[in-house]
Amino acid sequence: MLAVTIGGQAGAGGLEIGQLVAKRIEGKYVQKQAIRRVARQLGASVEAVVRKELAFHSRWKRTGHRMEVWLAQLGRTWAGDPWAMPAGYTTEIEPISTRRELPGQISSAEYCKAVFDNAERYLSEGNVVLTHRAGCLTLQNRHEAVHVGLFAPMDRRVARVAWRYRIGSGEAEDWVETMDSARAAWFTELADEDPHDRSIYDIAIDVDGLVEDDRAAQSVTEAAMEMRFGVTATNHQVQPV
Repeated sequence: MLAVTIGGQAGAGGLEIGQLVAKRIEGKYVQKQAIRRVARQLGASVEAVVRKELAFHSRWKRTGHRMEVWLAQLGRTWAGDPWAMPAGYTTEIEPISTRRELPGQISSAEYCKAVFDNAERYLSEGNVVLTHRAGCLTLQNRHEAVHVGLFAPMDRRVARVAWRYRIGSGEAEDWVETMDSARAAWFTELADEDPHDRSIYDIAIDVDGLVEDDRAAQSVTEAAMEMRFGVTATNHQVQPV
């Protein structure tokens, strides 16, 4: 079987190219499904997991998440008498419900374990393309996996995001900058790595324009198949397409 992980820079084309590669290798395309699996393992909502991921780059967000849990627990504890400290009150935070709805209820250690555990499970399900789930880290030492990093100039990434989500260029640029920052902090939390470092990928490819996505997918597929089933070379620098 073949597992292709696709990462790199935000807005460089992982979603579009990943789907094309999945078709070429007749494999499953995984993006949002991976988040849902992590959420199930943690007994949390998808929203809580996403907010957890996006908060690694912001100390203020993390502090806000802790306060959010504390206030929710405080509100539940005082529900019977809001004017008095109830007997047996404790400052220790307990789960508000069976399913965790707030990111502050998920520890970083258990979150990281869930991400790594779920990546491993895809290797038993046949050919798969895992997009933007830090597969280059979670499946780093698995011989079945080929890790691809996609890169593009900032203006191209902004144009792609504006096209993808049908938004203005200003909003698209803010999205790219936010995701770059969040992803960098996320990689640091998971494995002290930088997603912009080309050396952590087996294949690095520069993508230049939406019309070239099919050619990029072809290049990625051919290089991945060669590495997985033909040669043992690493850190391929694929020429811009």
